[in-house]
Amino acid sequence: MAARQRDDGETGVSLFPFLSILACMIGTLTLMIMALALTGMTPTGGREEDEVARAEENARLQKALKASRSKIIERRKQVGQAKAVNQKVTLAQTRVQSLRDAEKMASASAAQVAKLKAQRAALQKTVAQKKARVATMEKDAARLSKELKALNASIATRQQVSSDATLQVLPPSGGAKLTYTPTFVEARKTGITIHTGAKPREIATGNIGKDKSFADLLKRLSGDASSQIVLLIRSDGLDARAQVLNHTRKHGVVCGQLPLLGKGKLDLSGVGK
Repeated sequence: MAARQRDDGETGVSLFPFLSILACMIGTLTLMIMALALTGMTPTGGREEDEVARAEENARLQKALKASRSKIIERRKQVGQAKAVNQKVTLAQTRVQSLRDAEKMASASAAQVAKLKAQRAALQKTVAQKKARVATMEKDAARLSKELKALNASIATRQQVSSDATLQVLPPSGGAKLTYTPTFVEARKTGITIHTGAKPREIATGNIGKDKSFADLLKRLSGDASSQIVLLIRSDGLDARAQVLNHTRKHGVVCGQLPLLGKGKLDLSGVGK
């Protein structure tokens, strides 16, 4: 760096060479900046071709994405409309099915009503027949009531026989002889009396099935066609009669029945014992 001589005669330091270098550097830098600026204004903008391609692809994809979003929104609207239409169609189908069901029910109801009418007509006919039958039965009941009164009067007349009168058992009329040997058993309220031997044997109603003499009699007469029991039934001896008949059936013994009218003493002398 050269020294510059001052006016006052003193020697100083000269800065011209440094400033020249600085000015050159500034000018160079300015030229470089302008060159870079001019380079940035070129069609490629100073970028690499792949970057430009990526930028273009990105722009295209953004545009396609926007279009896809628009299509999606449109499809969603269409789907919503289709769902609304489908719901309307389903509702309409449901109403149609309801109408069909109602028609079927109406048809079934009409058939059922016709069936019920037929049943009612049949029931009315049956009721009419029952009423006619009831009227006939009422007439028969009135007639039977008169006959019952007559029978009660006849029974009352027959029961007027004196309790002291002797009840005589007679052989068959016309002089016919008995073809079997009778064993007379009298049925009363308190039990039965077996008229065999010199002394009749009395058995209480509750002991008929347990009495040994009655059981022996049944065994002896069982299977004997020439002998049978003749059951003489007092008006109050129905229970004893039922038991005697039950035991004779079990042992296979023939048992005839003869009702006794009155409460008088029994006389078997006419037929023998």
